[in-house]
Amino acid sequence: MIKQPLTFLSVLLLTLGINAQTVQEILENHYRPLAQALAEYIQANPESPDVQLAYENALQATYTLGDMESFLRLVRGKLAHDIGQTPRNSQEIAQSAMMLAQIANGEGDRASVEFARDQMLTLAESDDEPIYEAVLERIKAILSRPSIGDVLEISGNDALGEPVDLAALRGKVVLIDFWATWCGPCMAEKPNVKAAYQAFNEQGFEIIGISLDRTKRDLTAYLERENIPWPNLFDQEQPLSLAEKHSIDSIPAFFLIDQNGRVASVNPRGPELHREIERLLARE
Repeated sequence: MIKQPLTFLSVLLLTLGINAQTVQEILENHYRPLAQALAEYIQANPESPDVQLAYENALQATYTLGDMESFLRLVRGKLAHDIGQTPRNSQEIAQSAMMLAQIANGEGDRASVEFARDQMLTLAESDDEPIYEAVLERIKAILSRPSIGDVLEISGNDALGEPVDLAALRGKVVLIDFWATWCGPCMAEKPNVKAAYQAFNEQGFEIIGISLDRTKRDLTAYLERENIPWPNLFDQEQPLSLAEKHSIDSIPAFFLIDQNGRVASVNPRGPELHREIERLLARE
């Protein structure tokens, strides 16, 4: 009998002594002890010359595991460490602060976003480095956007003149989609959004689109061509811009609303959107 050749992964697992049945088990067996060892090293050796390398690898390990609580704790520690260095590396500080603010906002960890803001505020007041003020303004904008647990007020007339009110959809899972036909990433995500609607609409899932198109003609042409079944509001026609009201400065911007009318997930895309919808629909 001819034996199957060992794959690279098989050789790696044998070398590591890992007997795993799933990819997640492989990740847990490899990255969990690595993350723990690096976290212990950072705590015991905060002034070590290679602590920056320890932070980088620990962040990669925890992110791969999906352990966002540990990941954000490490980013907070790295930001504090970066600020404490002499001389300071302003680019490294800015990157750490923005990573913390953006990912913490997506996880609904407002306290970590505020931590990043406070650190940048202190630096902007005491240091004339322009990047600190720029990052501070970006973090302030993040804090003004909707986050997990918030209640959004979305209402107006859609592109067909029909009234739309998010509050009227209480009891359903709703995706709020800020988008435009000129936005490449928005259009790249549209097939996934359409697939989600087709898969879950009959189970209690709805979508409200808010178009930031430059002309209504661009919007209506797309809606007709693609036969989009859910309502889309043309933001320029609203009495108050919904994008400005919710501090939307980049698109696509997605907010998944639970049955109680609160933001349950920020910017879920691809397979994550489908998983989050399933999770919320399973609550009932």
